[in-house]
Amino acid sequence: MREKQGPKFEIENQKMILERVIQPKVPTELMAEQAWFGGLIATPLTETLENVNFRKTHPEAAEEATKRLRKVNDLDGLGRIEVYNRQYWFRLISVMQVDYLCTLHVIGLRRYNAWVIQFLQAYLPDSPYLNTLDARFEFFLQEHYNESNREVVLEALAYDRAFALAFEAGLGEKLDLGKSAGADLLSLPLHLMPHVTALRLKHDWPSYRVLCLADETLEQVFDFPMPKLVNCVIYRHETTLFEKEMPGAACSVLRAMREPGTLTEIFDRLPELAAEEQADLETHLSEWFQDFVQRGWVGAPSRPGHLGA
Repeated sequence: MREKQGPKFEIENQKMILERVIQPKVPTELMAEQAWFGGLIATPLTETLENVNFRKTHPEAAEEATKRLRKVNDLDGLGRIEVYNRQYWFRLISVMQVDYLCTLHVIGLRRYNAWVIQFLQAYLPDSPYLNTLDARFEFFLQEHYNESNREVVLEALAYDRAFALAFEAGLGEKLDLGKSAGADLLSLPLHLMPHVTALRLKHDWPSYRVLCLADETLEQVFDFPMPKLVNCVIYRHETTLFEKEMPGAACSVLRAMREPGTLTEIFDRLPELAAEEQADLETHLSEWFQDFVQRGWVGAPSRPGHLGA
């Protein structure tokens, strides 16, 4: 008869299972194979997206490619590496094109592709999930893009990034006014939810984006968007993305919530507002805040004794 296995055995057994799932032992040969293959297919394309001729750039890899990859039709091992190389880069570049349509059209397709390649060389993808691919793209262009249209490009970038975040970002813990006393609300660190972005723009990007979305070739050239003050919030509700125009002062309040802080700290961060906007803020703040909360735009930490606990 088998000895009865108690709770201690079950706990140890679960630990072993978790270790195998979380930290599987990958054969050394497989790791070497992946490193060799990944190193080759990540070879950057030219700035004009011309194919890499591996027989010229990597002649030393020909013999190894023949050993590792069998010939298919007329493609030998190195020929197959060239195909995988194109597929790798075209997939990454196409993702960056779809997510940054306004930025692409302001810069121009070919020059935009060149910037994407530079960015991906500087920040090689380190995740199997493509939604993290552009995580540092905005910072990269802020640091390196210094052409004459810099201001317009960076504003387009922020606008495009807002849609990417609305689509990809998690929801987090929403603020629930019904679970908080007034004292809690004053002391609780609040923040803008990660899928919500408030923007104060100097150009009519909403109209410009309509043109970009209609351009399936990605090569049409449009005039820069018209100068126009646009205050908007871009967010996701369930599975749909929305763009909502807001009063300028309301957008400033939301932007001040990008970093966690108490209400006092948030209002201390507000920039100096024009007299009309300041009056608007004093009149409508309570109404706006309730609207922000009802829409699920305001986040709060989950901890005992506070909201979301």
